[in-house]
Amino acid sequence: MRKFKAILLILLLFVLTACDKIAVNEIHNRSINYGEITINDINSLTTTIVTKTRDSVIGVSNYKRSGLIDYRLTGTGSGVIYECKAVLLNNQLIDDCMETVDREDVRRYEFYAVTNRHVIENSDKIEVYIGPDDQYLDAEVVKFDKKVDIAIIKFAYIRPIQPIEFADSDLVEPGNIAIAIGNPYGHEFWGSATFGIISSPKRFLIDEDNKEDDTPNEFIQHDVAINPGSSGGALLNAEGKLIGIN
Repeated sequence: MRKFKAILLILLLFVLTACDKIAVNEIHNRSINYGEITINDINSLTTTIVTKTRDSVIGVSNYKRSGLIDYRLTGTGSGVIYECKAVLLNNQLIDDCMETVDREDVRRYEFYAVTNRHVIENSDKIEVYIGPDDQYLDAEVVKFDKKVDIAIIKFAYIRPIQPIEFADSDLVEPGNIAIAIGNPYGHEFWGSATFGIISSPKRFLIDEDNKEDDTPNEFIQHDVAINPGSSGGALLNAEGKLIGIN
C-alpha cells in the first residue's frame, strides 16, 4: 500500500510539472505573437524611427559671460530641427532645403529648431551641437514663450539636415507608442533614445516655469524616460513624427 501511494505521488508530481511547463509555454508564445504583430515588428519599427530622426535632434548649450571675452557653460539641453532652408549663391531662398541636396550652388543652410525656454533662458551665448558631425555652431534665440516652456532658435550650417515632421497631437491616444530622443547628461550621449507609451494625451497642469500667470497648460503624459540634458528633445509617435517637446 505504501509503495502504491509513493508511486501515485510520483505520478501526480510528474503530471503537475508537465502541466506547469505547458502553461508557461502557452503564456510565453502568446506574449510574443499577438495576431500579426511580433516582437520583431516592434523592434524594426522603433529602430527605423530612431535611425530616421536622431540626426535632427541637436544639442543646445547655454553660456553666461565670464569676463570681457570668455564664456562659462551653465547648462545643456536638446532641440528639434523642424525647418531647413537653403540660401543659394545668388541669395535666392529655397524653403525646402532637401530639394537642393544635389545642387552645387548652395551658399548655406539655415535651420530653425524648437527647444525648452529654460534651456536657453538667461543666456549670453547659445551653441548647438550637430552630433553626427561632432560640430559646435553659434545659434541665436528667435523667440520664446513666457507662459509655455518653449523657445525657437536659429543657426546656419554647411549641409542639409532633414527636419522632423509635425504630427497632429490631437490624434494622440492613451497606449500609443512614444519614443524620446535627446542628449542625456551632455552632448557626448547625443541621439539617445528611450521608449514607452502615452499615459494620457491631455493633462492640464500649472507649469512652474510659467512667467505669465497660474493658468494650467496642456501636457502629454507618458512613461518614456527623460534624463537631464534631454529637455527640449523630441517626443515621437509610431510614424516618427513630432507630437511633443520633452
